[in-house]
Amino acid sequence: KIVDRETPPPAQVADAVVNAFGKSRPNKNLEPLTRINVLARSHEAVRESNLQNVEILLLDDQSVKLSVQGPMFFALGKADLRPEVKKFLDRLAAIIRQTPYDIRNVGHTDDRAINTGMFPSNWELSLLRASHVARYLIGTGGIDPSRFMVVGRGEYEPVSANTDEQSRALNRRVEIIITRDVGKTREANRP
Repeated sequence: KIVDRETPPPAQVADAVVNAFGKSRPNKNLEPLTRINVLARSHEAVRESNLQNVEILLLDDQSVKLSVQGPMFFALGKADLRPEVKKFLDRLAAIIRQTPYDIRNVGHTDDRAINTGMFPSNWELSLLRASHVARYLIGTGGIDPSRFMVVGRGEYEPVSANTDEQSRALNRRVEIIITRDVGKTREANRP
């Protein structure tokens, strides 16, 4: 199921593009995002890959956020990518490669405690999941790794109350945010 809660109607998007570009000087920071239409192409990638439980949002700053529930990417308590999501990530890597924008991968878990040799807490599990998604996108897409920021939020940013299995499943997710920032990730990592 694809949920697109904040995508404005096409006429409003066209007006926003005209307003953002102005009559005389285009905003070069927006050009690649609008030229390849990251939002529409992200929807296509989800449809073509037959993924379920993906939420695609256009954020206030015009970044595109794809939130994919963890069970689509990983087995419960694991961080290895499922083979069936690689087709989607291949398509997404092709989209990302055509832009100069920084990418944020954010891993989330539900509130069930984990304590294994590999994952002493949900922090490590969420971080490694986000990292595996970033590494796959970098490897398959030939994308500069310095464009990526990888974050593990553990159970600390739930989108739903952790009251039952359905709500917990919503909280187990990886968010891939194609930002409008160019080079900010590289600047933040400089000493």
